[in-house]
Amino acid sequence: MKKIMLPAFVFATVIFGAFILNTAYKNAPIVGEKELPEQVKSIIDQSCFQCHNADSQNEKAREALDFKAIDELGKVKKITTLKEIAEVIEKGEMPPKKFLEKFPEKKLTEEQTKIMADWSKKEIDTLLGK
Repeated sequence: MKKIMLPAFVFATVIFGAFILNTAYKNAPIVGEKELPEQVKSIIDQSCFQCHNADSQNEKAREALDFKAIDELGKVKKITTLKEIAEVIEKGEMPPKKFLEKFPEKKLTEEQTKIMADWSKKEIDTLLGK
């Protein structure tokens, strides 16, 4: 009986721990959500977060950018990432055309594009101490 109890206890502990960690990560705030301007948060939630998070099924998007983890990046990597966000949004590359064919409501307006680009650039300036 004791031989069965210990492995069962270890198994239950591992499963429970994995469940708790997974739940906590899924509920993690995106990009310093407490400090994120409401307009930026709304745009990310509407048009970006579906693909750019660790739980996304889109492997390429998930690897390119995980909004849940952006605040964990080092200063140089975070600046690079914010610069890339501004560039791809200003070029109209994000959200991608293939995605917009399925979800046309996710297309960014000119105003949303400007808000996101300005936010990214402002964050870069803050990180650079400007």
